[in-house]
Amino acid sequence: MGIKFKQHLIPATLALSILTTPLCAKEGGSSAGLILLQGNGARASALGEAFSSVSDDISGFHYNPASLDTLTKAHASFQYQSGIFEDSFSQFVIGAPLQEGAIGVSIGYYDGGEIRLFDGTEVRNVTAKTDLAVSLGFARSLGRASFGLTGKYLSTELAETDNASAVAADVGFQIPIGSRFRFGTALQNFGTQMEFHTEGEDLPQVFRAGASYQLPVPSVPVHVHFEVPYFFNEKETSPSFGIETLMGPLAFRAGYRSNTDLEGFSAGTGIFYRQISFDYSFGLVEDFDSRHKLNLSFRFGNKNKKPAFVNKQNPDNVEIPRRQTIGEAFLNQKRKKKRSITLQAKPAKSLTTGEKKKTTPSTVFSTKQKGKKDGLRAQKREVFEINKNKLTPIPTKKNLEHAQVKDRPKYYIMKPGDTLEKIALRFYGTIEIWPLIYDQNEELINNPDIIDLTGHKIELP
Repeated sequence: MGIKFKQHLIPATLALSILTTPLCAKEGGSSAGLILLQGNGARASALGEAFSSVSDDISGFHYNPASLDTLTKAHASFQYQSGIFEDSFSQFVIGAPLQEGAIGVSIGYYDGGEIRLFDGTEVRNVTAKTDLAVSLGFARSLGRASFGLTGKYLSTELAETDNASAVAADVGFQIPIGSRFRFGTALQNFGTQMEFHTEGEDLPQVFRAGASYQLPVPSVPVHVHFEVPYFFNEKETSPSFGIETLMGPLAFRAGYRSNTDLEGFSAGTGIFYRQISFDYSFGLVEDFDSRHKLNLSFRFGNKNKKPAFVNKQNPDNVEIPRRQTIGEAFLNQKRKKKRSITLQAKPAKSLTTGEKKKTTPSTVFSTKQKGKKDGLRAQKREVFEINKNKLTPIPTKKNLEHAQVKDRPKYYIMKPGDTLEKIALRFYGTIEIWPLIYDQNEELINNPDIIDLTGHKIELP
């Protein structure tokens, strides 16, 4: 019985015991390949893994391949997590936007630690279990929606005596709804079985549906995340919830996962410095102890090259006009169904003796910007005039060819503080192009005076 004992009984016993170790045990308790459910990133873990609708974060690749399409720059992340026993999990993920779409790669490795094994003749130390998971994903946009696909390869070895491998795939979808809401859904881990000798085990197949919402808090960004994953093998759900707020370079997070024995409550923080971020999370493990996770990530490169004139300062040193004033002028003109708009500063004309002031059929909007005294900053008066008789055509694709950026992106992800004027100046070299951007995204931007689309994708004309 010695050979059969070593080849069958020991691996089978280890499979039952090791797959329920705290670091790998998840809601898909009886499935093989539980490394595929191992949370990616300290930020996601702190938010209760309600992450299928999050944008512009490479950690979202693990939960929804469509999130790759929302990356604004190349993003790399490395995480390390220690288990309650001697097991550990480490993962490296990197993704980058392309001219059309985005690509991502993930490599995860689980080490179950050493155990003493008696094989019938001697006692020896062996590695209890090792898992290797490699993923390659691609995503691109169709209109405002993003679609993604991931291919996965998984290899598992038990007690250095038995091994198995499998392949699987994920599909995902994300779309922004309005200016503050985002929805995401994904199907994960559909593929072949893990076969140890002649016995096969299903991978942990999951369906995720989640949403993210930015609360209308004026001074402090607050994001709420909610997700309901459904585990096909166990036929059960595990709803999760997370909340995150930003205060300068610091992020504070908390989350909760229901119907799970592990990490019911989680919390964490993040520190940002330029293109580098450091994240930490911990989860309270029922009947055991707390679990800690560290994550280091950095962004680099640009989605597209910028022309030289975009990086130059305004030669006239003129400040970008206030959005409200320009928005009023533009909306007024839209109501009157005019074909053009003129945005310029017009000095007052001096009148000679006996000359009467002529009345021009125009609408003038002006704003005064208060400056510091003692010559630090002079008081300015900006006049934006819409002339009914002499109208300058609204910028069109034809007359904007001189301002076109050769490798300008077709879509742009809004960042905190972005305005239509700033985007126009950045990609076209002039703020006068902003009405064309508004027209292209009128369904998303209800009012250019009130625009807070952080994390949303807009289309550039």
